[in-house]
Amino acid sequence: MGKSCAVLNIPHFLMETVQVSISERKKEINARRKRRETLRKMKSELPKADAAKKAVWAAKLRKMTPGAEALIKEWGLE
Repeated sequence: MGKSCAVLNIPHFLMETVQVSISERKKEINARRKRRETLRKMKSELPKADAAKKAVWAAKLRKMTPGAEALIKEWGLE
């Protein structure tokens, strides 16, 4: 008999085909980090944005985050 994974009790030759997906918590954390990075970038470019770009950003914010209306008001996008 060949090697096996002691924790899962799976033969070694099957270990290469077993894939464990990322947990929901990790997905949430990655999404939050990405959202925070995007918001930081948008806020830094805000002073040079024209009215059309601000309108596009407001629409993106509404899709991206539940607290969008507060950010739109704070940043003066509309």
